[in-house]
Amino acid sequence: MVRSTEEPENTLMRQNSIKNYKYQEFNEKGPQQVGQEVLERLKECDLIYVSFDVDSLDPKFSRGTGTPVAIGLTVTQAQDLCYTLCRSPKVCCFEMVEINPMLDIKNTMAKNAFRILESATEAILNQPEPLAT
Repeated sequence: MVRSTEEPENTLMRQNSIKNYKYQEFNEKGPQQVGQEVLERLKECDLIYVSFDVDSLDPKFSRGTGTPVAIGLTVTQAQDLCYTLCRSPKVCCFEMVEINPMLDIKNTMAKNAFRILESATEAILNQPEPLAT
């Protein structure tokens, strides 16, 4: 889910058939379904690298970032999405980006980021064994 894009990014996404879930669609489907759809789109990939940008969170949960955008994910939605994605045995890496501790009022971002990271870590630790090919 990318909430704000510029035309060159839109062109690149169109040219490469990259799906961007808009906020309304994400809310209607829910994080688990979106996560499963993403994994289905990536089924031909050998390895998946998940990069979670805290800017995707609603600013009330992500004050510790330099580019907050109104109307974003809740921490629970982010946890569920990251957990769903990271359950795939193809996920080889998970990163969380755009955290700025200098802007983190009352340690809110650190606490919320840690909750999301815990969910991703739990999923990675409990990944099913890869299917034999």
